[in-house]
Amino acid sequence: EMPHKYLEQMKKISDQIENSRKNNGDFKHLINEYHEADLNFHVSLVKASNNKTLFLLFNSLSVLIKQSFTLTQNVKLNPSKNFNDNYKIHNDIFESVLEGYFQRADNIISCHMQKVQHELQNAITTATSKSR
Repeated sequence: EMPHKYLEQMKKISDQIENSRKNNGDFKHLINEYHEADLNFHVSLVKASNNKTLFLLFNSLSVLIKQSFTLTQNVKLNPSKNFNDNYKIHNDIFESVLEGYFQRADNIISCHMQKVQHELQNAITTATSKSR
């Protein structure tokens, strides 16, 4: 499967989440759908790279990656989570690579990873304080 297919799914679902959020609707089921599309996007990128080392690394870290997705996309642990922003970041990375702007893609990825690290720290802190 091609990464753009999953980007389109992420966009559609993120719009639905944000609309539900604005209307105080229930969107928990949408987060699971978004999580699945996000994970499939990453898997498809790794496969498209034809890089066996990257593929092995990704597979060996897949449990941790799935856990981090679960934590960072949990709106109870990250109430300010903006799925449209997350989609835009992924789209910008993908477009930069397609257009050959690898340094730009690298910069976006670095910023994204800092954001994910911050979200993970917040989610773990929140989860830990709620379990006490």
